[in-house]
Amino acid sequence: MNHPVRIGTAWWQRLDHRKPAALLLGAAAGLYGTMILNLLPSFVTAWAGQLHLSESTAGGVATINLLSHACGLGVALFLVTRWPLPRIFHMGIVLAVFGDGGSVFASNLQTLQILRALAGLGLGMQFGTALN
Repeated sequence: MNHPVRIGTAWWQRLDHRKPAALLLGAAAGLYGTMILNLLPSFVTAWAGQLHLSESTAGGVATINLLSHACGLGVALFLVTRWPLPRIFHMGIVLAVFGDGGSVFASNLQTLQILRALAGLGLGMQFGTALN
């Protein structure tokens, strides 16, 4: 069956979220969110060494990441009755990629805290989408 493709539609808007490939992508993104939480101790060591932060300060950044992850999960569970799951998932991916990618290049504590909060929020939204 031929489906007309609208000009100007992004590739992710054409994905059918009920097909196995899209479901696998969602499950992989949800798994990535939980994997990052398990890697936080190694991140703390890297932040302490590269940014010359104390271990307690780097642990505080990890705490911000963990708390924003929980908030992202709550946001996803709140939005599930208002938005379609793919929209929540896409929002989570954008926040996670921006936060994770940007935190690699963070040069001070405040920037790192903000970017890790965004990453945690996005990863929590992905995890909430995978749960749903």
